[in-house]
Amino acid sequence: MQERWRMNKLGFVNFWLYDWEEFPFSEGRLLLRGENGAGKSVTTQSFIPFMLDGDLRPYRLDSFGSKDRKMSYYLLGEDKEESTGYLYLEFIKPEHRLYRTLVVGLRARRSSSSVEFWGFCLSDGRRIGAGPEDFALFETKGSQHISLTRQEVHNRFGDGENWVERGSDYKQMVNRMLFGCAEMEQYDRLLRLLIQLRKPKLSKDFSPRLVQEILNASLQPLSEEDIAPMVNSMEKMDTIQHRLEALGQSLQEARQLRNEYTRYNQYMLGKKAHYYLAARQFTQQRQAEVQSLEDKVTLTQQALEAARADHQEAEQQVGELSRQLEVLREGSDLDNAVRRKEECRRQAAQQQEAVAREQREEQRKQNALDAKERERLQAERRCADQQELLQRNFRELAEQNEELCYPGHPTTLQAVDFQQEQPTFGHFAAQLRKVAELLRRKAEALQRLDRYQQDQDNAAQALRHAQTEWEEARRTVGTMRDALSEAFAALEEPTQSFCLRHGEVTALFAQITAYEGLAQEQEMQKILNGALQRLSMPLVQEHTLWERQQTDAQQQLNELAAHRKELESQKELPPPRSEAVESTRAYLRERGVPYASFYELVDFAPDLPPERRALLEAQLADTGILDALVLPAEALEEMPELLAQHPDHFLCRKDLSPAAAPLPLRPETELPAWADMAGLLSCLSEEPEGNAWFATDGRYRQGVLQGQSVAQQPAGYIGASARRANRERQLAALARQIEEKQQELKEIQARLQQIKTAQQQLQQAYEARPTTADLAVALDLAAKQRGEVERRERTLDDCAQRVQRQQKQLADLRTGILPLTRGLPYEQDAATYEQMVDLCEEYREQYRTISEGKEKLELWQSRVLDLDQQLDALSEDLLACTERIRRQQAEQRKTKAALEELERYLAQPEVQALAQKLEELNGALTLAQKQYHDTDTQIQLRQNDLDHQGPDLTRKKRDLENAIGDEETLRQIFEEELCRGPGQPGRGEEPLWRQAEAARDHIRQNDRNLGPEDLRTSLEKNMRIASTLNTYRIGIQPLFSSEEGRLRSRVCIELYLDGQRLDLLDFIRRLEGQREAEEQLLSREDRRLFETILNQTIITKLSHRINSSQEWTQRMSGIMEQLNTSMGLRFSLVWKGKPADQQKELDTGELLKLLRKDPALMGDADRQKITDHFRAKINRARERSQMEATPATYSELMREALDFRNWFTFRLFYQKGGAEKQAKKELTDSAFNSFSGGEKAMAMYVPLFAALAAQYIPAGKEAPQLMALDEAFAGVDETNIESMFALVHELGFDYIMNSQALWGCYPAVSSLNIAELWRPQNAQIVTVLRYHWDGHVRRLEES
Repeated sequence: MQERWRMNKLGFVNFWLYDWEEFPFSEGRLLLRGENGAGKSVTTQSFIPFMLDGDLRPYRLDSFGSKDRKMSYYLLGEDKEESTGYLYLEFIKPEHRLYRTLVVGLRARRSSSSVEFWGFCLSDGRRIGAGPEDFALFETKGSQHISLTRQEVHNRFGDGENWVERGSDYKQMVNRMLFGCAEMEQYDRLLRLLIQLRKPKLSKDFSPRLVQEILNASLQPLSEEDIAPMVNSMEKMDTIQHRLEALGQSLQEARQLRNEYTRYNQYMLGKKAHYYLAARQFTQQRQAEVQSLEDKVTLTQQALEAARADHQEAEQQVGELSRQLEVLREGSDLDNAVRRKEECRRQAAQQQEAVAREQREEQRKQNALDAKERERLQAERRCADQQELLQRNFRELAEQNEELCYPGHPTTLQAVDFQQEQPTFGHFAAQLRKVAELLRRKAEALQRLDRYQQDQDNAAQALRHAQTEWEEARRTVGTMRDALSEAFAALEEPTQSFCLRHGEVTALFAQITAYEGLAQEQEMQKILNGALQRLSMPLVQEHTLWERQQTDAQQQLNELAAHRKELESQKELPPPRSEAVESTRAYLRERGVPYASFYELVDFAPDLPPERRALLEAQLADTGILDALVLPAEALEEMPELLAQHPDHFLCRKDLSPAAAPLPLRPETELPAWADMAGLLSCLSEEPEGNAWFATDGRYRQGVLQGQSVAQQPAGYIGASARRANRERQLAALARQIEEKQQELKEIQARLQQIKTAQQQLQQAYEARPTTADLAVALDLAAKQRGEVERRERTLDDCAQRVQRQQKQLADLRTGILPLTRGLPYEQDAATYEQMVDLCEEYREQYRTISEGKEKLELWQSRVLDLDQQLDALSEDLLACTERIRRQQAEQRKTKAALEELERYLAQPEVQALAQKLEELNGALTLAQKQYHDTDTQIQLRQNDLDHQGPDLTRKKRDLENAIGDEETLRQIFEEELCRGPGQPGRGEEPLWRQAEAARDHIRQNDRNLGPEDLRTSLEKNMRIASTLNTYRIGIQPLFSSEEGRLRSRVCIELYLDGQRLDLLDFIRRLEGQREAEEQLLSREDRRLFETILNQTIITKLSHRINSSQEWTQRMSGIMEQLNTSMGLRFSLVWKGKPADQQKELDTGELLKLLRKDPALMGDADRQKITDHFRAKINRARERSQMEATPATYSELMREALDFRNWFTFRLFYQKGGAEKQAKKELTDSAFNSFSGGEKAMAMYVPLFAALAAQYIPAGKEAPQLMALDEAFAGVDETNIESMFALVHELGFDYIMNSQALWGCYPAVSSLNIAELWRPQNAQIVTVLRYHWDGHVRRLEES
């Protein structure tokens, strides 16, 4: 099992009333005692949770949640102006003697409301203290401890990632270095629960219901990362739903408007069909008239020819009758009378004609006057109509201005002046267009900003993910460093082959802490190689020594073997000789000089004891006589010269006298002839006399040489038998030496093998030493993750810069828009302003129309004045004409009177006869003349008819052509409407006039007497009702060019969709397509959402967490059931699934069965059940959210829907009286209220401690398990407190507690440090009395 970090000591430097004070823990436990105001709560709250999160907020520091005292108070007190203080909390792994220390530095100034913060974590083996090897936070001057500045401490700490200067970074560092929670949310929940547990006297503030809530909150729900894909789907679905609702409302109003639009379209098509059919009928009538007139012209031409023939005949008759009358008239006054009568008649006729002409002129002038009067009346009506039209247009202009709010809108019709206002119109329209453009750019900028912010959010999310991965990699690095440190710490054990010294381990710790790569690897190798060299050097030295001994022994053995072989090859063994001697004697043999050694030529006396023999041989050997050369006398002369080149020694009798007591030696029986051994032996004395004597006690003299010998071995050279015995003896000795040397060599080889084995074990242990491979891999991964974080940070910075630039651009646009829109009450969107631009153009056209109407009105008014003047002139002409008629009628009456006088004269008989004849002739002449005149008149009439009929025919033909042209134009207008008009059926196969008749008949009955303007007014009214379509810039646009006097131009309703201008009908079709696409997209997103829920990862996580929670509940319940309190209370815990809340939801049990199924084996029906269940959950959460004042976010909705904690409920049970068979009762609020104070406290602490244990489950395996209790177990009776401590220890909690009364000295507590704080009468110092409880005895410790 991996060793956990445990609290080891906490310390203050220049904080509150502490100068430098440390509080050591014992096995992670510390109890602070003291009266109120002694500082026990300050000490507790300063470390938990502050040292775990660096949160300076006052309510986090105070156990009661008070905000009265800020952190600056604990630094400055009442009189300091500036102060720097430190708090530190040291953790330890006791088995491996590894340390980690959290340090927080604080600097407060009375002139500033903020407190400077910095923090770091020591993890390289250094510890806080005042020793030469410690990490100091202060300098000691006399009895004072002066805090180091932040920079000084930073310089001592060095560079590293474990130095932070923000509380949030500090909290992340603490989690990374100690607790190892995968997510900061888990760590935050742990801290929140620690704060809740720190509250004093829990049993006074809690109830079972609140405990259940805390237990529920301690469970681990799905993380934000888990639900992120589903949140994204919900956001998309909600966006799509909003779009669908907007589309639905727009579509509904568009369809309602379509009904009116269809009515208008039908009307326009029917009216154009009506005009086309009327023109067609008119053309047919004109064709009939032209044909009839052509027939008349033919008849008139025929009558003209007949009249010309009759005229010629009448002309001849007039000539003949005129001659006859000329004969009768000669010589008679009758003719004069008749002539005067005729003149009078002619004059009367002329006068009558003049009167008739004047009367006709009078009638013409009267007609003209009447016509002018009618024209004047018509002009007056046109003026009135124009005035009414102007008033109506002005009202419409006012209505338009209600929306447009044109600043120069005229208040009266008389103020309308288009020419004067036109520049202002242009400026205003340009302003609106500029604002529309700016707003469009603003909308685009907002879209880009949304996109950039989305990119920024995505980049931030990616950065958070990368930071999470980096934090995990850094935690892995920390774990690898700890594991490597622990592994090297284990090598400090003496039993290890590769055993490290403490200094080496410490040096390795420092390198491991600073390890980044090659440099530290080389330093570590130096340390390890030094240790290896240190450990292997004695073995190498010993191995070398033993190898040397082995070599020497082997050499000696070889020499012994060679010596034995030599001895075995020799019959006799000579005494030891030098190489020079051997060389000399070989030389002598080469030269053929006879010689023999002394011992070869003599033998001991037979009765000489062996001891004496051995001693005598030793004396002879020591004096050099034993192996001295014995030469012939003739060879002695050459010896000096020979010896000069070949060193050796020989015996010479010269200058020697015979001894009184010769040595007990005798010559060998077989001697060379040249050997005088008897004479030589006679000169050697046994008594101390002469120059050569050998005493029996070992003393001897040989010339100037004198000494004493000791026999080391039996005699082995003098005498053949001795030499044989010596040979045998030496061979036997050599055999023993060889055996001994072989045994010695085996022992040496065994020792060498032991040394070699030790070296191999050392090498193997060295090679099996902990390596940095895993750490290097972890560092490499951390570096890559850090690179990824840096890359993500750069990406986020780029996104942030883009957002900032976009926000600046947006601000600039707003700045530019603000002065342009000041005073304009429009919606601040481009569509509205573009609509206002169009409306401004319509307003301008309406204004121009009014202005032109005013001009027309003025023209008509001028025309009326002109007509009044013309009427006056015509009236005067008519009066003058009447006066002329009156005068002419008076003259006519005079002429009639003269005619009557002449008629009376001519009435006489004679005059009558002549007159009769003349009358007959005149009658005939008159008839002839009449016929002449009649035929002439007929000719003129017919000619006149032809003259009239020709132009009339031409005119009618022209009219026919015009009618045909009009018919063609109206046909084209109708066909244009039919084929190009919105919603029209198009050209069919039947004749066009048939389609026209059908279109005309299709006009609604109520609309047939209405004009186009009436239908347009109704259409515009319905458009104003469809207000939601304003977002699509709905407007009326003219379609087809207008033609004077014809109904061609019409309006169409146009809207903008996706930047494209569309007619209403096309808009509806496109909108329906969009809605269908959005519905499909919504369906896909809905399916994707629940597919995401159903994917294996989510189901696995949910199932795992539910299973873990159930196991945790069972484990905690088992612990609680085993805890039998002194008052006979037993507690248990059940985590029970809730029933379904809605029809579509599943019971928790049924849902769990489905979730625990193998996804590969899950059928469609099961998937549908799960889908329906979570859809109902999400919909219900959404409905509740919409009813609240502040709606929940998508993340909160999804978290609520997938929060398995809401699927279960905790139920606490208790048993009283200690009887195991007693029925369990649920711990309700009423039952809880019936408990005693101790029972209430027990009921609170048991489940809350279980909740805290659950919070540590997702933390790292090395994470400390700690808690803090203020006024610990207040209200719990003494008989139950030990049980509470037992529960704390059972759950493995380390703790810092404070209490006024508790000592914590119970058998269940194996070890505890107790600090009693004394602060009499609010003194400025705190005295600490330290105690230690070892599980049996409490002892006061010396300070």
